[in-house]
Amino acid sequence: MKFAGIDIGGANIKLATVDGISTQLAFPIWKEKCRLPDVLCQIAKTLPPDTLVGITMTAELADCFTTRQTGVEFIVQAASKAFSQHHPLFYQTNGSMCCAQTAIRQWRTVAASNWHALARLGFSESEPKSGFVFDIGSTTSDIIPVVNGWPVVGEQDDLQRLGNGQLFYAGVGRTPVCSIISTFQLETGIVTIARELFATMADVFLWLGQPTTGTSAHDAACPDATSIETADGRPATKQFAGQRLARMVCSDLLELGPNQIDEIASQTKQSLIRKLAGSLSQVLGDHQEIPLVFKSFGQGAWLVNEVVEHALVDKQDCLATVVPFSSDPRQNQTAPALAVALRRQQNYHSEVTPTDE
Repeated sequence: MKFAGIDIGGANIKLATVDGISTQLAFPIWKEKCRLPDVLCQIAKTLPPDTLVGITMTAELADCFTTRQTGVEFIVQAASKAFSQHHPLFYQTNGSMCCAQTAIRQWRTVAASNWHALARLGFSESEPKSGFVFDIGSTTSDIIPVVNGWPVVGEQDDLQRLGNGQLFYAGVGRTPVCSIISTFQLETGIVTIARELFATMADVFLWLGQPTTGTSAHDAACPDATSIETADGRPATKQFAGQRLARMVCSDLLELGPNQIDEIASQTKQSLIRKLAGSLSQVLGDHQEIPLVFKSFGQGAWLVNEVVEHALVDKQDCLATVVPFSSDPRQNQTAPALAVALRRQQNYHSEVTPTDE
């Protein structure tokens, strides 16, 4: 018997198996939600017939759905049909898995549940068993306190998590630059930013040569030009990233030199770090009993060290440890899918079926 996990996000669908396969497919559901059943069917065709599937999601928040409830129902129905021969079960924020009927009825526990599954994965096979899971993705970032391998916060929705700092709705990919910083210090003085979707954080890190989608820093410097959805629809290359960043101050690369684009990118990155550090400080203040051990995940896992250092800069007596979940960036990115694959494996001997309710 084989086991796989699917994480259906708003911008990406992630697949992972317990035997080491991991992949990510770009799928902006708000643009083409009607294609979701077909896309999931194509993924299902890649799985061996004896594979059992666990599913988690965040895509129900996409604005193509009138309510989160209708989003959960649509995704559950699409996934149930696509993976019917793989007996799909859906992860809930109480740590259990359920069938499709229960997932639709108890939709609040299924919506945006991947953070809970990820928290259980973070310290499941390591010592100590307590610390913080820190996941910096393309769109959102999660800071989850964990004690004895279990998130100590219980069931929460995204609204609650936005309030307590455990969810910071920004990341290293799709986040608009104008939502992260409001002014730049350039050679001409302080310049107010254009509050327009001219550039995203992916452009910042493309320009700086830091990884956001690839498997190494080299991949970031020489990316697949089709791998990132950009603000202007042009390729995800350093040259075009520089043009998009210049637009943030109503300019272009003929008027601004590389040094000024460096400043725009560097100051935006530092602003993101400060904002993430603010959320981290809030979470640490609420959970002072938990050791300062951080498991880093996500597309921006490499940024966690800088965020932790910034949050603890005034606490010289605090020693923190940051440990990447994996040395393979792809596995860091698809970890929520692996988490539900492992949970599906654990659940194998006590499967939930409609007759069990």
